[in-house]
Amino acid sequence: MKWQTAKIGIFTLIPLFLLLPFSYHSSLLINGSITKGVVTGQQTVLINEFYTDVATYAEITFETSKGLFVFYGPDNYVLKKGTVVSVIYNPEEPTNCCLYHWFVLYMNPLLMVTFILELLLFMGYWYLRYELKEKNLT
Repeated sequence: MKWQTAKIGIFTLIPLFLLLPFSYHSSLLINGSITKGVVTGQQTVLINEFYTDVATYAEITFETSKGLFVFYGPDNYVLKKGTVVSVIYNPEEPTNCCLYHWFVLYMNPLLMVTFILELLLFMGYWYLRYELKEKNLT
């Protein structure tokens, strides 16, 4: 009886974890406007002084009805200067924007955390299933 409750709990949490990545850019995907932007440069930032780790960000400029805006793309997503890219932004607040590309929209840190948590839940489920099976056989 306890095992059935745990199984129901585990499989109830998994769909919730699956929905987490979509909340990161969901407002942009639903209410955002798409425009074209141009990569105007690259900026390299020192992340860790001890190991001299650096991250490179593409500087992207796009124009809306409210003016010209500049933002930085995701770290280490290399784009050549002059490349035209699609940008999705909030028409009411254009500073809330990102590249309109599957990699940027779905491959974010929240997705990675979700994937790791789901993997841990799955491994726990199979471990408990194997342990209970072993106890019932002996």
